[in-house]
Amino acid sequence: MMWLRPQLFGCIASALLVVGGGCNYAATLDAIVRPDPVIEAKHDIHNVATVVFIDDRRNQINPVRLRRQIADEITSVLMEEGGMTDMISPRDAMAAARRLDTAGKPAGIDEIGAAVGASQVIYVEALQYRITRDGLSPDPLALFNVRVLEVETGVRLFPETEKFQAGTGHPIQVTVPRKDLGQFIGSGGMTKLRRYLAVESGDSIARLFVTTHYTQSGEKMKRL
Repeated sequence: MMWLRPQLFGCIASALLVVGGGCNYAATLDAIVRPDPVIEAKHDIHNVATVVFIDDRRNQINPVRLRRQIADEITSVLMEEGGMTDMISPRDAMAAARRLDTAGKPAGIDEIGAAVGASQVIYVEALQYRITRDGLSPDPLALFNVRVLEVETGVRLFPETEKFQAGTGHPIQVTVPRKDLGQFIGSGGMTKLRRYLAVESGDSIARLFVTTHYTQSGEKMKRL
């Protein structure tokens, strides 16, 4: 699978043409040939029937459609960049959870997975999801614990290391750079920020299972 580095050939051509002037030829060439940053996947997820389930028992993520957006984004990234070919709709898992929940006792993750025909569940526990701290200024923060559970056995497949106690997950923290917050100031800004944080949260969670290449400027590279 190839990764496309934007404007690579244009940069090389420009570097070869620059011999003098105010440009530093050596620095330019070094930037071109330097290996691009790569963040390896934390877990080699099995390509079997898989569903994403967002557990928000503390009701941190509102409105509810944002939970669907997070789960849908995880699913999309895993299919488009992670090579997953048997992803089950997260909405099916949400519906199964509502159907299986009994008074005061939520359904088990294995029950939800089995109800939708999944072999494994990407279980995302929402710990915090805020858009503002003071009710006025944007200050987004999302915190999650992520686990992958095998439905048939109930065994936790991820995290695998012993440093994670039973019942715990891999922590994920998502924020929005301060330099990007200006676009969310004004009418409708907070609503847009909620959606933006949901998409970024889903993308960050999915990349636990996807090796991601970046340009020298920090942009994600597209995979062909």
